[in-house]
Amino acid sequence: LIAMVASLFVERFTIKPGMNEDEETRLLLADVTYGAAAVLVLWTGYLRVTQYEKGWEFYQHESLFWVKMSLFAILGASSLFNTAKIIQREFFGGAVDDVMSEKLAERMLKIVNGELLAMAFIPLMATLMSRGIGYDELIPWQIGAGVTGFLFVGLGGKYLVEAFTWKEDV
Repeated sequence: LIAMVASLFVERFTIKPGMNEDEETRLLLADVTYGAAAVLVLWTGYLRVTQYEKGWEFYQHESLFWVKMSLFAILGASSLFNTAKIIQREFFGGAVDDVMSEKLAERMLKIVNGELLAMAFIPLMATLMSRGIGYDELIPWQIGAGVTGFLFVGLGGKYLVEAFTWKEDV
């Protein structure tokens, strides 16, 4: 989680209108680090839920676990916009052909700010969850998994469509 937060802060303080080539490269490296750290967090979280600690029998009935998973889904989905725009600019000529616009920088910063806000609540959910707050055996896991999946697919699609259809004001 620390690598994810650090990467987001690098993105937060790098994104600006008119970035130079070094700043565009720093942004790409921060985004790659963020993605790799997110995959690692997801994998270790999976192992923790299925192999260690309290196990799936506990987590499936823990409402705050599903809030935490939903926050992670929101993080992953919202990061798709920035990742798509960074890839477009780095590998398909956007950064070479033109400098980052005020409008694009503002949109990307709003997303990073939202990601940092969501990231702030994940440890809080983990702390409360570890104390059994929100546990209820009557909660079916399918509800939490459905909401989490819906958030990721719905928001992921929204952010990808927005990235691929992005138009600058002329």
